[in-house]
Amino acid sequence: MARWDNTFTKVIEQIQILTTNRYVDSVDGLRKSLEEVEGAGYDVSRLQKWVDELEDMIEKHKADMQGLIDMKKRVEEEEEIKQLKEEILICKPNMLRSRHAMMSY
Repeated sequence: MARWDNTFTKVIEQIQILTTNRYVDSVDGLRKSLEEVEGAGYDVSRLQKWVDELEDMIEKHKADMQGLIDMKKRVEEEEEIKQLKEEILICKPNMLRSRHAMMSY
């Protein structure tokens, strides 16, 4: 039983120190450990709930990060369009002058 106590304690520690990247890499092993500990008679329902909540937060974080990436791309595209418009406005008077000069000959 002491071995399971130790395993149970380690699973709790693993959950407490999870970060986004570590969680994604270790979620399957963590769930398996919870199943094993539960099989030994421990009540892991609260831990499973924490893991589920962490997983929901991770998914929300991923969606938020993708949203930020998409927003950054839109801003960059808008900046590029703005820059092109400015270049056109700068070039247009020069083009008109050149055209006018050509027509004057």
